Amino acid sequence: MQQRRWFTWRPRYCPSFPHGSFYNVEYKNLVTEGEDPQPLVETISADEIRPMPPKLSQPSMFSLHDKVDAFDLDAWWFGGITGQEGDTYSVYFPTTNDVCKYPLQLTLMKCR
Repeated sequence: MQQRRWFTWRPRYCPSFPHGSFYNVEYKNLVTEGEDPQPLVETISADEIRPMPPKLSQPSMFSLHDKVDAFDLDAWWFGGITGQEGDTYSVYFPTTNDVCKYPLQLTLMKCR
């Protein structure tokens, strides 16, 4: 099963692929291995690109079973709300079978 996660990156020009179906990107939080780590650069297809979540002036409220993306380990991960304690939500991740807790204002956004 494919893991649904997304990383923050910035686009770079990639002239070797016609029609804009592929993009050369530089990741914000992923780096190369070695003594002098550099931002990781790779070519990805257009269907792997998602917009950044909108910055909300006020956090959204979630309901049980809402589909969300949670920011953790330098990536956005797809999951579903399984519980709430105050402003902390439990999120189940189907690709890893994990449940993690996240503060509302820092890490969650509703999937469209």
